[in-house]
Amino acid sequence: GRMEPMAEFLEKNGIPVSCENKTGYFHTREITIILNYLSVVDNVYQDIPMASVMLSSIGGFTEEELTKLRILVREPMREQYTLYDLMCLYLQEGAEEELRAKIQHFYKDLQYFREQKKEQPLGVLLWDIYQRTGFYYDVQLMPDGAKRKGAQARKRERMLFGITMFFACV
Repeated sequence: GRMEPMAEFLEKNGIPVSCENKTGYFHTREITIILNYLSVVDNVYQDIPMASVMLSSIGGFTEEELTKLRILVREPMREQYTLYDLMCLYLQEGAEEELRAKIQHFYKDLQYFREQKKEQPLGVLLWDIYQRTGFYYDVQLMPDGAKRKGAQARKRERMLFGITMFFACV
């Protein structure tokens, strides 16, 4: 768009700037992760959003650890189990204590937010997720973290409005 050249010019001259690009606000990495987490809080049986969140700093899982969950169940039955099912199964039968502890922590937070969604307005729940998971601070470590931090509160409000409007239309 027309804003990118101006933003580049300002950046080169030491003036911090943040502007939306063509892909839009909802396509940034941190927003995608939060939207996926909200989606999983609403329905734990969605594997793609669950994998996204588990592999993010919120979950802290590695691809190898997700593979270990997947191979808990033999091939013909594997597709019948979601990542959530496999986490529950690993908590009962998993061999590695470190992975079990990681799953337990993730599971505990997920259950907490699932309960909170019934009691808290969306804005409060969203802020609680940012704070409890530490994701608000993790965003600051991403590329352009200082800019992201400065815009985070404004983005949260816009995201909340967007999410509210999306769910109102569905």
